[in-house]
Amino acid sequence: VKGFAIGFSGAFLLGELGTRGLVLLVLGVVPPALLVLPSLMLLCESAVAYLTDFYHARWRGPAIAQALIRFAALGGLAFAGIVLAAIVEAYISPLALHLLWPYVGS
Repeated sequence: VKGFAIGFSGAFLLGELGTRGLVLLVLGVVPPALLVLPSLMLLCESAVAYLTDFYHARWRGPAIAQALIRFAALGGLAFAGIVLAAIVEAYISPLALHLLWPYVGS
């Protein structure tokens, strides 16, 4: 759903604003999306891997603990990617737009 929303936003910006929309898309939409989407995919993959490990462990303690530790580590990595994307979206993208918009905007 997130990919669909990003694609729709990009198409709308390009359709309505032309080259200015392309600048908005490249500076405002794409950088956070390049961090969020892989992070969400990593989180989903680690959840499926944890479920598979949990099923194959058949309630044995050490194997379940290892699977949980692996899931927590990958979840932390995905969380870090999402936080980094939020920082880019909140601080870096607006600054880049502010600096480049006078050259592109009307």
